Amino acid sequence: MRRLAIILLVSACDTRDVPLPPEPSFIEVAGSMLTDVELDTGSNVQAIEEVLAFSKETRTLRITGTTLDRNSDPYPYTGPVAVTMQPGKIKRVQGGRTLIDSGDTEKGGVTLWYGDAVDGKIDLEVSIANGFGPTRVWVTATKEENTPGGSYATGVTEVIDIALPTIAQVQREDSHEGNEMEKEHVVFRTDDREVVVTGLTTNGFWVTDLANVADFGSLFVYSFSKPEGVAVGERITMLSGGVSEHIGVTQLAWPSYESDPAQQLAVPAATVLDGTNACSETAVSSDWALAGTNKTNDLGLEALEGSLVRLEKAKIWSGFNMPEDPADLERYSPEDTFYNYGQWPVEIEGGCVVFVLTQTTVPDFDPPTRTGEEIGPITGFLSYAQSSNAWILLVRGPDDFPKAGPANDAPEGPSSGREHRRITPSPHHFTPRARSTQLDEQCALTGSHSH
Repeated sequence: MRRLAIILLVSACDTRDVPLPPEPSFIEVAGSMLTDVELDTGSNVQAIEEVLAFSKETRTLRITGTTLDRNSDPYPYTGPVAVTMQPGKIKRVQGGRTLIDSGDTEKGGVTLWYGDAVDGKIDLEVSIANGFGPTRVWVTATKEENTPGGSYATGVTEVIDIALPTIAQVQREDSHEGNEMEKEHVVFRTDDREVVVTGLTTNGFWVTDLANVADFGSLFVYSFSKPEGVAVGERITMLSGGVSEHIGVTQLAWPSYESDPAQQLAVPAATVLDGTNACSETAVSSDWALAGTNKTNDLGLEALEGSLVRLEKAKIWSGFNMPEDPADLERYSPEDTFYNYGQWPVEIEGGCVVFVLTQTTVPDFDPPTRTGEEIGPITGFLSYAQSSNAWILLVRGPDDFPKAGPANDAPEGPSSGREHRRITPSPHHFTPRARSTQLDEQCALTGSHSH
């Protein structure tokens, strides 16, 4: 009996009242298209159930909903609702409010949008962009910062079917140092595109959409280690990954990809860089870190980022003079970037300066001994270093470079201390050529010596 009494006592304790979770418990949500982006057909409205064109421009939805209790009956919730989207980005909620989660957006923060439910009803006008594939808008009853409440009841719209983006649609931007799709895991449109592997390096590979060879159609896929299962000339049949802006270079990180060895495509010829497409008409200012007469045409070069380019002729910049003492190097000067990263400046027709990286692929060439010499043709993958605003040709090997002999005042053979290797430099990581391996403060957060 004593044991039974104890059991009954425990059972009695288990029947005590348990607080119920806050209402609402569910949100019933629907969406309808108000305005779409301008299309080639001239129509600017499409039904939400149709496949929409991919776009970075905004399209506007009307999101309606009803908050429900745990019995699925209407519940008169009045309070904030967070509006989110996957995949893609909420650009605006009419009459809504924003908060920045985890810091400034330029440093990794995310803009959070909030609207309001009134007496259990939700009626919001929401502008969206960058969606692709099966896209949905989510509405959640959640408190804003420093406000009470929030049951985290959630509702989601039906699928908004949006076409997958091409490489060019993701790459094309009005700025050469950012991307609207950054931090988004993107599935690219490849099934009806001819996307070819154009080059390999130790930690990734380059791809080009043959329909957009010189028009934002190339991309570096960063695989962290030697890429497996791909070869130059193979057609890419599947490609996805996280869009990243690494020191100004758009890359695809944590990639998934497949190629078909049976589908061989011709690697496109290199696009010629000259004064008309590489140089701007803006004169170099006195505080400009780099050199030459004019600045580079950054937006024009952005369209060629990640693609093969070619300089028919250039001149090793006459102002390129290495000091005897490395302590005399000026920060971000051409001499500084050469000493630390091996990239050296050439001036091209039009008066602007771009850089060439031959440290690992043509190691017996010593640029400081050839200041002022004309040189060319030079071929390489076009990359960018935001910290010094430098456009860089990553030379693949001797075939990309003129067969020049040693300078008159230079010793024959490879420069002292440099290994003779044939590895295409990667836009993710340039090996410093100097003895110092200190991280640049602007690159320390990325864990890279790239500059």
